[in-house]
Amino acid sequence: MEDDLEKFIREHRDELDRFEPHPDLWQKIAHKLDETTPSSQQKNRYAWRRLLQTAAVAALLVFVGYALGWQDFHLTAQQEPVDTTAQMQKGPYLNEVEAYYTALIAQKKEDLAAVASEAEELEFGADLAHLDSMYVELRGELPRAADPQLVRAAMIQNLRLRIDLLNQQMQILKEVKQKKENANLNL
Repeated sequence: MEDDLEKFIREHRDELDRFEPHPDLWQKIAHKLDETTPSSQQKNRYAWRRLLQTAAVAALLVFVGYALGWQDFHLTAQQEPVDTTAQMQKGPYLNEVEAYYTALIAQKKEDLAAVASEAEELEFGADLAHLDSMYVELRGELPRAADPQLVRAAMIQNLRLRIDLLNQQMQILKEVKQKKENANLNL
């Protein structure tokens, strides 16, 4: 194919040389080429714009990832304690929940014993004994109950009432001791 082209050019060289381009033609072509090709300054501007867009997208992705991680961490850290009533209604958790509340009640009783004298302790001892006996009854009723979930919920409520009673008694004893100390200071 090239041989044919060369042959054609050689044969018609005189005819082709007859048409010389206008001398300003190459200057016009060069001028138009300069206009259409972006300058190095424009190239740099586009490069910076592209770089900034990429950096903005990366920063946005990092921020979103951090926000989601922070939210997940803080939401799990601030979740309210698990509802032990729902756990006890499932059955297998009964022993775990009972052990937790029993240990908490024992600790509160020890704290009260350290603060209260024997006379003061009698004020709420009857109420606590009544709640204890009710709990024993509920525990005995659990195996033969028609609705064991209801009995488990009542057992948990009983444990919570005992803790509330102990907390209230501790608060009362602290207030009484504070009043006695203030009265002794005034004398």
